Amino acid sequence: MDVLLSLPIVSYLLGPGAATSWSTSINVLFFYLTWTTLVLSYAPLHIELVGVLSIRVLLWLVPSLAFLAFDTSLPSLAANVKIGGAASLPPRGDAHRSLLARLVLLGVFNVAVEVLLQAGLQLALLPALSGAWALLTTGVAATYRLVHRLVVPKPKASFFSSSLSSLSSLSSLSSSYFPAFSRTTRAPPALPPLFNAASQLPLPWQILKQTVVLFLLREGLVYAAHRFLLSRPDARWALVRRLSRWHLGSYAHARHQAPFSLLVFADHPASVLLLRWTPLYGAALLVRPHLLVFLVFVGLVTLEETLGMSGYRVVPGLLLRGIARRMAIHYTTAPAEGGRKGKGKKKTDHPEGVNFGAWGLLDWAQGTSWPRSGSLVADAQAGAVVVPGLGAVQDAAATVSQVVAGEKRKALAAADVVRPHDDDGDNGDDDDYDDEEEEQVEAPVAAKKRNGHGRRSRKRV
Repeated sequence: MDVLLSLPIVSYLLGPGAATSWSTSINVLFFYLTWTTLVLSYAPLHIELVGVLSIRVLLWLVPSLAFLAFDTSLPSLAANVKIGGAASLPPRGDAHRSLLARLVLLGVFNVAVEVLLQAGLQLALLPALSGAWALLTTGVAATYRLVHRLVVPKPKASFFSSSLSSLSSLSSLSSSYFPAFSRTTRAPPALPPLFNAASQLPLPWQILKQTVVLFLLREGLVYAAHRFLLSRPDARWALVRRLSRWHLGSYAHARHQAPFSLLVFADHPASVLLLRWTPLYGAALLVRPHLLVFLVFVGLVTLEETLGMSGYRVVPGLLLRGIARRMAIHYTTAPAEGGRKGKGKKKTDHPEGVNFGAWGLLDWAQGTSWPRSGSLVADAQAGAVVVPGLGAVQDAAATVSQVVAGEKRKALAAADVVRPHDDDGDNGDDDDYDDEEEEQVEAPVAAKKRNGHGRRSRKRV
């Protein structure tokens, strides 16, 4: 017992600060047990689809309906916190109830299509890819064995032994290309699953790294789809023009005002798939993270889209506030349906077609961010670029500057108190006054010397 109590870990666990660590450890243990039970009880695809659907409902549909109820029931109060004022409020009144109901149903329909497409992709496409991968690996292995047998020299043997070796090589080749005729067939290596649904949870550093990579990939895909596929009504390709007309001529872009959260998914299905689903799922296909990391990523993206499309000036957090301002500027300055200079559009001080990305990093690099000043810090302060941690750094710098200014004032006050006096009893003010008089007298003389004769030069002028 004495040996156990002498161990540092035991003394730490039994110490006064062990309550917080114990509670954290118990929470982590319960979460691990819950996740393990969930993984062992249900299929990974079932967990993925139910998780995505639950996240969309809890972090988009419920907050959007709450924001819509606030905007329509208290319009005078909501106009004070909207970026565009009363003009940015959603349509309200008895005449627009059917329109709002259709928007809600359209958003729910798009979410359902998104989940069904995700399920169909994994049920149909991934097995086909796995079969193609198995055929490819089997063919490569058989070709390698054949080349190895033909190239590598063998010792001379009799006619009977060489015939047997030829028959054995032919048999192995046929069994490689046609596994059904082989008695002992080894299964080819299969493709790894899309999401690792193991009970072993990733480390915090792995979660952070995969989440950052997913956000960067999503930013690039959102920018590319939004700028080059959905905002080109005058493009050469007919498909791009059609997609741009669908995106710019209806729903959120048809208002030319700051959006509201319901319009995240209450949009044309093509716009939702290209702007919301493809960047999210495409980034996951490239990274193939843990299933838990993917669900966390979906939750963060859904929360960002819901608050960023809310149109409120009082969104909590510097990042989300900057995203909301960027989205409001984008929807008020997007190109018209008929082309870059459509008729009937509200005139603004901003150029058409800006702020295509979510965070603004690629917009700043490509010159499509607004407002822009050429400096990343200035654009981030204006809300054109969302830089994580910039607000905390600015607050810390302001605090340090205030402390330094206070110390300087204290030092100057102390220097005034202990300033040495002159022999004549004054504080040196007369000397300062004499110096100022000498400077005032010498200044005109120096000016005359530079200009020659002062009066003559003035007369000539």
